[in-house]
Amino acid sequence: MNSSSESPRTSGVSTAATSSDAISQRVAQIAAASKDRSDFLRHLASELLAQFQSGLVAIDTSHWTNPMMLVADDDLSQQIERSAITELLASATSSAIACNINSTDDDVDRRGLRIELTHAPHRAALLMIYPAEQAPTPMEQVTDLQTLSRYAESTRSVVETLPVPETELRRQSPTDLTTATHSVQDTRSLASFHRDLDVTGTSYRIANETRRMLDCDRVTVLVPHARQFRVTAVSGVSVVDRRSNAVKSIERLTQSAVIMARPMVLPSEDPLPPQIQEPLDYYLDESGVAKAIILPLHQSSSDEVDEDVVSADPFDQHGELVGVIVLEYFTSVAPPGVRPPMSIIATEAMLALTNSIEHRKVFGLPIWKAIGSLTSRSRFPITSAVAVALVGLLTASILIPVEHHVVTTGKLEPAMRREVFAPLDGVVKTLLVTDGQVVKAGDPILELENADLESQSESLAGDIQTKTGRLGALASMRLTETSDVSASSRLAMEQRQLESELANLKTQQAILEQQQSQLIVTAPIDGTIVAWQLQRRLSDRPVSRGNLLVSVVSTAGPWTLDLNLPDRDAGPVLEAAKDNPNLPIEFAVATLPEQSFRANLQTIATAARLDTTGNRIIDAEAVVHFDDLTNPTSDASSGAPFDATMMRAGADVTAKIACGERSLLRSWFSDVFDFVHRNILFHF
Repeated sequence: MNSSSESPRTSGVSTAATSSDAISQRVAQIAAASKDRSDFLRHLASELLAQFQSGLVAIDTSHWTNPMMLVADDDLSQQIERSAITELLASATSSAIACNINSTDDDVDRRGLRIELTHAPHRAALLMIYPAEQAPTPMEQVTDLQTLSRYAESTRSVVETLPVPETELRRQSPTDLTTATHSVQDTRSLASFHRDLDVTGTSYRIANETRRMLDCDRVTVLVPHARQFRVTAVSGVSVVDRRSNAVKSIERLTQSAVIMARPMVLPSEDPLPPQIQEPLDYYLDESGVAKAIILPLHQSSSDEVDEDVVSADPFDQHGELVGVIVLEYFTSVAPPGVRPPMSIIATEAMLALTNSIEHRKVFGLPIWKAIGSLTSRSRFPITSAVAVALVGLLTASILIPVEHHVVTTGKLEPAMRREVFAPLDGVVKTLLVTDGQVVKAGDPILELENADLESQSESLAGDIQTKTGRLGALASMRLTETSDVSASSRLAMEQRQLESELANLKTQQAILEQQQSQLIVTAPIDGTIVAWQLQRRLSDRPVSRGNLLVSVVSTAGPWTLDLNLPDRDAGPVLEAAKDNPNLPIEFAVATLPEQSFRANLQTIATAARLDTTGNRIIDAEAVVHFDDLTNPTSDASSGAPFDATMMRAGADVTAKIACGERSLLRSWFSDVFDFVHRNILFHF
């Protein structure tokens, strides 16, 4: 269809018809004068051809076999390729977009505008091409884009009031969706998108069914997660390996492409910004894809989507982005742009993902699902019986009193225990006992050797012998008669001096003999030697005064428990000790875990300390009755009397301190109650 309009383009669209109200009134007048939607689109094309002073206007709808074109510039119509017009109309979106058009003249780039006038299933797209020799300036092009968007908005508001042509009604029968889409083979495949509300399951059904219905090589579904798009499903793949380069490349490309907020066919003949071109090149290298169509799924901003699915536009840039479908083609021929079947599938996928994502946001969803499953009609009797039983158990646990115990650990030690220390410096010369040997008080344990004491003893013996000989000689000389009085006085003085020195030397000798007697170390009490690896640790080894040599314990006497009571558990023990200082204790020894014995609390420290692990503990001591050592309360192995000689000093014990009665619930869950009181109720 040709037009004779040849008026030159001067300043873009006429200013008289660029306001929104004027455009709305003009579109309403065209609709009133049209008998159906096809007639309306023909009149609208004539209006836009004259209003924009363009060279060519093309409109394509879902019920027309070929696009309708109005031509004002014959030269332009001969230079434009019909396939380029078809591809541009197929990829048009609800937003007006400027584009380049292929022509037979390679030296000249033709500019045009394209937009989707109405959405699927009654989709209509429009392409307007500027005259061949009158390319618009950038400012004129921006103004034309705004005006064309106003025409599209007004068209969408009035087109629903016009009747659908009979040819389109026959093709778009609700009972035969496959005829309308030309590619979708089974409407039940679209219904399967809504089978459940699991995001992953829905994504896999969308990927697999879309690949079959659109006959593409692969379909990938991405869902936003923490402001990043992650691959959720890939057609024909059961598990997605997020570490693979192919998955990373498509996620990176999608993250960059969704900024455009419209469907994209990549690679594109139009120049792309570097932010998209770089990840696109990386994606093509990693995946080997020849062409990909990216379909962003925007949640419809309309509140009536559930009531009228047809009005939901998945490519509406104003809606929230709920997912992305990537159609990938390796060897098969890819469509030139977004076709009506893709729009229908995108609409259903958008609705399914929107519902799944909203369902996932429900607070405590797993708990509510479990409750709903338990309260179903088939399980209600069992659930009621279990609920009654639980309420009965809870009531019983509150009312039934039990003996509350605090469990702690410690060591078992004999009450009579003596440590043997080195009395002098020396070298262990002889070991006279072994580990575990029974000794009596005064029995020698080991013998020390001190070279200094021996040297001093020999030196003193020599000095005493010398002084004694000299003193005997003086006594003989004094018995000899002499007339020299001064000599006699001198001898008497020397004798007295020698006697004083000899007495001093004998005193030192007595001290040395006493020290030498201490070199033989003896047992302080009757008992058993407790020392591990005596030969290796002491034989021929030097020791210093005060060094611990061995321990002697009386296993036949009373035994005590040295308990390490955790500070956090000491409250019940301290409270019960006010009424009964000698709290009963039941304990088991690590070396005899099958038997248990009784003891009574004797003392408890008034201050806490840090143990080697950094935990605060309170020291406590309990007395084990001697009778308990020979008559245990239980002997699960054989029932024979317990032999005290089987006990090992320092053995680990686990003890239960009885702290009076508490409710069964308070006793069993004491740690939980204490935690709540310390960390929650304390702050209120």
